[in-house]
Amino acid sequence: MKKELDTKILESIKNKVYIFLKNSGVDNPEFYLENMNRVLNLYVEDLVKQRIGKMVARSKEICIDEQFVVFDENNNPIEIDKFVEKLITSQIGHELIHATARYNGFTGIKYNDLNEGLNEGLTQMITEKIFEYTVSPNTDSYKDVKKFAKILDSTFGHKI
Repeated sequence: MKKELDTKILESIKNKVYIFLKNSGVDNPEFYLENMNRVLNLYVEDLVKQRIGKMVARSKEICIDEQFVVFDENNNPIEIDKFVEKLITSQIGHELIHATARYNGFTGIKYNDLNEGLNEGLTQMITEKIFEYTVSPNTDSYKDVKKFAKILDSTFGHKI
């Protein structure tokens, strides 16, 4: 069952991403903010039990697994668990950065025949810069595509 978490969490993360983009000299940071603002809701769901994963972004919402949330006595979600707050905040940021990159219904760069996107590496690299948090430098699922992203960043600069 899906339950809504306070969207103030989303607003603070959107603001952090927007300020980073604006300070980085990205052209038209308002465009990216508008894209992020299309994500309207933050939900808690038993995603792991449904075998979906630990977090999922849908068209206008982000859902996080219930293991990352503190519930009140009525089983309503009240906040992100402080023990994993930095991780979950950065990964909600990751999903919002995906939202910033949408243009005409598309996002990402095709990387191989399995249709894995280099955009995951770019998105995670940017997420780590903004939130100053690395899930794991050697074992996260984006480690290989982050290497390509870092080469592109070093070659063309962060503004590109």
